[in-house]
Amino acid sequence: MEQCELCNGLRGHTRLKDAMCDEFKREYDNAKREFDRLTTLFRECCWYNFETSCRTWREPWHSSWGASSTTMHGVRYSQCGRGEQCTFPIWYSGSIEEAPALPPSIIYNEIKHARAYMHFMRRQISAPHDYAPGGWAYEKLLREGEGVKEYDRLSSKHKMEDNGAT
Repeated sequence: MEQCELCNGLRGHTRLKDAMCDEFKREYDNAKREFDRLTTLFRECCWYNFETSCRTWREPWHSSWGASSTTMHGVRYSQCGRGEQCTFPIWYSGSIEEAPALPPSIIYNEIKHARAYMHFMRRQISAPHDYAPGGWAYEKLLREGEGVKEYDRLSSKHKMEDNGAT
């Protein structure tokens, strides 16, 4: 029996699948951290947007006092050895009257993409086991996959042709 070079035979298949699962888990953890960071930034952005939107309100609503100050910090993460370093540079600091607009929809769009990727990566964690022979997804593909549907379609077409010929 010839051994697979990548996984050193059958015993290595499980190790290879486990290694892939570990890698997907790390990527999922990174995606979750990014989603959490964007969610926090979104809350800050919403508060800042509220402050800048209130400056144009009219009676009966109270407008923001234009001379009051507001600050919007950015957030930057960078790798530092095995850990991360986080800094909070100032995006804007000054009076509400002169503060530039920052629509939350910009960050919300990023959150939607981050959430979708996070959910995708969560499903990938078990994919090496699920889609390998013997896994539930592999078995489902054998029963319901596109190849099976095409085979059934061709098979029924040939049966109808054979029945029409006799």
